[in-house]
Amino acid sequence: DPSLKNVDNELVLNVSDENVELEERLIGNELNFTWSSGTNRGTGAAIKYTLEIDLAGNDFSDPLLTLVEGAQNQYLASIDHGTLNYRLLNSGLEAGNTYELEARLTAEVTDASIEDQVSKKALSVVTYKPVSTTLFIVGDASPNEWDISNAVELTAANQRGVFIYEGKLNEGN
Repeated sequence: DPSLKNVDNELVLNVSDENVELEERLIGNELNFTWSSGTNRGTGAAIKYTLEIDLAGNDFSDPLLTLVEGAQNQYLASIDHGTLNYRLLNSGLEAGNTYELEARLTAEVTDASIEDQVSKKALSVVTYKPVSTTLFIVGDASPNEWDISNAVELTAANQRGVFIYEGKLNEGN
């Protein structure tokens, strides 16, 4: 199998979806990256893979996220939509926008005489504003009425964005 010998295999990065619309209800869906081995030019040296994502046109000096760093014998990386959205928003991107991104795979051969190989893939991602993980109730009908500092926290259900209150409600708003 030539891919095991890494003699003359071009490094090629693939992505499962080049136009990703992230949505709260699909947080478990995955974006998958797969790649070929690249080549060590028959030296027998190990190849280490790094997979990064940045805004298209950036130079990857400070990538938005790194999915794989210095891994050997790995040809697949996945990230679920919820985690991807969270990490993109934490990188400073805004919810509700479309971003042109670029994934860059670098194959570094541990034999310094072999230069690094790079494969890039463009992708478009639409971010979303996540539903809160906490919700409170205030008002005439609630046990602590309009006291915001003493609002009653609802219980989060097993479904994101669904909350439950069990208790007495008074007449009111």
